[in-house]
Amino acid sequence: MKTWPKTAGFAATLAVVFGAAYGVGSLAGSDDADTEPGTQTGRETEGAEAGGADDAAEVPEGLQVSAHGYSVDLKTPRIERGRSAEIRFAILDAQGRPVTDADADDMV
Repeated sequence: MKTWPKTAGFAATLAVVFGAAYGVGSLAGSDDADTEPGTQTGRETEGAEAGGADDAAEVPEGLQVSAHGYSVDLKTPRIERGRSAEIRFAILDAQGRPVTDADADDMV
C-alpha cells in the first residue's frame, strides 16, 4: 500500500475522533458555563486550599537558579546553535561570594 492512502486514512480517522469528542463535549456541557470569566470555580478553590496541583509556587528540585542559599551565576551568556562551546558558571553563596570549596552534601 502506498504512503498517501495511509496518511489520508489516518487524517480522516483523526478528524472523526476529534469531531466525535467535540460533539460529546458540546452535548455534555461545562460545569463552568454559569461562571463569569476571571472567577474561580469551586473545584479550583478546593485544589488551592488543599495545596493541590494549583500550587504554582512548587518548583521541582533541580530547576531553580537558587536553592538552599546557593545560586548559579552563568558566565557564558549565549551559545550559538550547532557549535561546540565551553559553559562557564559560578556557584554563589547567600552573600553573593563564589563558593570555592564545598562538599555536595553541604549543598543539599
